[in-house]
Amino acid sequence: MRPRPLEPLSSHLPALPTPGRRGPEPDSPPAAAVPSGTASSGSPAVAQGTSPPAIPGRRPAGVPPRPLSALFRFDEELRQVIIALVRPETGRVVRQVPPEKILSLIAHLKEAARRALDRRA
Repeated sequence: MRPRPLEPLSSHLPALPTPGRRGPEPDSPPAAAVPSGTASSGSPAVAQGTSPPAIPGRRPAGVPPRPLSALFRFDEELRQVIIALVRPETGRVVRQVPPEKILSLIAHLKEAARRALDRRA
């Protein structure tokens, strides 16, 4: 039996707030100034006053994350709820809970238990 296709999350649910950076508290004292020519870390980018190079596959600082769609389905054979986070523009599954490996392991263990019980009966 094949599981039902993923269904989109209802659009009437409120969107979650995006995490943002908070500035210093108004009552906090100003941060100590670092004299020019010295760096607070050993990075050459910090010493030069430039930002470090971007890491491939990672979002640059200050760029908000792209929204994902949450899709839910119920696998009747495994009796398991499956949640998938999908990029709406591509339809690509970014993350699934539980992962496919775990689902196949559950199916294999249930089948092994069924066979063991059939032999004993």
